[in-house]
Amino acid sequence: GGDVAYVVSGTASYPLEGAMGGLPSLVRSLVGGARVHAFGTVGNCVSSPQGTCALRSLPAALSGYRTVVGVGVGVPTPVGRAEVNLCVPVRASAAKGDQCVGLQFGVWDE
Repeated sequence: GGDVAYVVSGTASYPLEGAMGGLPSLVRSLVGGARVHAFGTVGNCVSSPQGTCALRSLPAALSGYRTVVGVGVGVPTPVGRAEVNLCVPVRASAAKGDQCVGLQFGVWDE
């Protein structure tokens, strides 16, 4: 948790079937609607000292930002868009978990 947080993100995506024009129609139908994507995210979350205005923590939030880039694939499903992403930290905090390359799985409502 924290009192001051921000996230700025950018994504570029491309239909997977567009990159697979030479494959048999059965394979193309299995990946219908799937998209490959690349993304970058910058952000941070910091706590304010007890009894102080959260805006006083803004300089710490801006100077201690974290950055991650990644690539992934998303496929539409009946319950939402299912994604698998490979995430690579570019700028991390000193915390051990922030410095690891990782896989992210998720289902998002479209």
